[in-house]
Amino acid sequence: MYRYILKRIAMMVLVLIGVTFVVYFIVDKTPGNPAAMILGNAATPESIAKLEEDMGLKDPLPVRYIRYMAGVVRGDFGTSYKTKMEVGTQIAEKLPNTILLSFGGMVVAVLIGIPVGILCAKKQYSVFDNIAMFVTLLGTSAPPFWMGLVLIILFSLGLGWFPSSNMGDGFFGVIHSLVLPAFTAGASCGSVIARMTRSSMLEVINADYITTARAKGLGERIVTMRHMFRNALIPVVTVVGLQFGMLLGGAVMTETVFAWPGLGRYLLDAVKSKDTPAILGSVIVISVMLSVVNLLVDILYAYIDPRIKSQYKAAGGGV
Repeated sequence: MYRYILKRIAMMVLVLIGVTFVVYFIVDKTPGNPAAMILGNAATPESIAKLEEDMGLKDPLPVRYIRYMAGVVRGDFGTSYKTKMEVGTQIAEKLPNTILLSFGGMVVAVLIGIPVGILCAKKQYSVFDNIAMFVTLLGTSAPPFWMGLVLIILFSLGLGWFPSSNMGDGFFGVIHSLVLPAFTAGASCGSVIARMTRSSMLEVINADYITTARAKGLGERIVTMRHMFRNALIPVVTVVGLQFGMLLGGAVMTETVFAWPGLGRYLLDAVKSKDTPAILGSVIVISVMLSVVNLLVDILYAYIDPRIKSQYKAAGGGV
């Protein structure tokens, strides 16, 4: 299994190289001159040309890309064109906030989605099931920016329970300001998890081993959690991993609505100003996080289902 993990890490490196090159190429071909953006509207053509020469912008694209990636290998993500600060330092400041928001949204999604999915499967076609599936359909369809604005109007402007923007100070201040963004980020994910949990549970709910477990006199709660849910867990874990990866990489809307100081807003501002080092640094970090999440999900499969662990051993050529 260790060899399998090493193979996945090697594949992750190749994916990062491909993703960063594509992003570098797209950013390079988009309209706009970074040197002109840095110097401002009052800059002369001579000063712009000199700054382009100093920044190496006139070198061929492959040369600039290799030079940038060589710096990344050394831990240098470059200097932001817009803020003149080290990109690595700025990402280190923003990333924990995005992880906190994504983790909070995932906690909300799991705590709502899995119990609702289990109950809907146990009460298939009941009034509860129909209402819950309708609500989850709305949750899946509602855009995050719309959901965020509705929550702000109801619970911030209307009731005054939670702040409408920014991150609070101190532990309790952060938690207090996290509630609305976490519910906004987790609403859509929770709906997807609920529907997948229901579907997976329905595939095993009438299996022979479930009937055998009940015939042994086991309680319904034990039958549900140990036999039904555990055997339906693989698709649920897959969806949870994918949704968590989406939250890490796609929290731009939520962070924008709530003015949350995270990596998503930082990336959005970098794209607007064609800040290539900031864009590439953010993309690399997000890609690494997504790859790590997918790898952890694959490893978790082995501990849920021993058959998958044996497949990993065969694929890796060892334990």
